[in-house]
Amino acid sequence: MKKKTKKEAPSKDYRLTSFILLTIAFFSFFAIRPSITLILSLQKEKTEYEKINQVLEDKIQNIIS
Repeated sequence: MKKKTKKEAPSKDYRLTSFILLTIAFFSFFAIRPSITLILSLQKEKTEYEKINQVLEDKIQNIIS
């Protein structure tokens, strides 16, 4: 008599997928996030300096005229 064996569904290996997701999360937090915060702070600083420059230009024009 032959015994019927059930074929088990192949179990999926999620190690590679987990590694990729953890790597993306790591680089997002420790590499990309500081760069983005630096860019945003520099843009804010730029707008502040442009306002200061405009005020000083107005003062120069008042002195000249």
